[in-house]
Formats: sequence, structure tokens, C-alpha cells
Amino acid sequence: MINGPLFAIVQTLMPQRLRAVSISLIYLFGNLVGMGLGPLAIGALSDRFRPWAERSRCVIRCWSCARDICGPLGICGAAVDGTA
Repeated sequence: MINGPLFAIVQTLMPQRLRAVSISLIYLFGNLVGMGLGPLAIGALSDRFRPWAERSRCVIRCWSCARDICGPLGICGAAVDGTA
């Protein structure tokens, strides 16, 4: 579990009576952020970068076509694939 070091620090710093409450608060706020603010933030970022993604889609398609056409011919396979 990736939260192990965090839980160990909290368990060490808290008095014995408050250890369970402190871990439950960590889980509560983690879930509120993860399930509440996480999708909202991803949606906002998606809306923010949509114009950039629309413009770069053409570049990605051009590189894909160049790889598909030139790669089998051996013309620019090393340059496009990055396997010099």
C-alpha cells in the first residue's frame, strides 16, 4: 500500500486514543478529494486543453501516417520510431 509511510507517521505522532480517528480522517478526506474533486478537476482540465488537443490531433495523425507509410519501406523508420 502506498499510504504506509503516511499511516506510520500519523500513528507515531498521535496519542493512542486518537490513532483510529486520525486514519479514518485521512481516508475521509482522501475519498472526498478523489471522488469529489478529482472528476471535476479532470473535466475542467479536459475543457481547458480541448483547443490544444484539436490542433495537435492533426500533427499526431501526420506522424502516424508517416510511420505507417515510410516505416515498411525503410525510408524513415529509424527516425520516426526512435530506434536509431
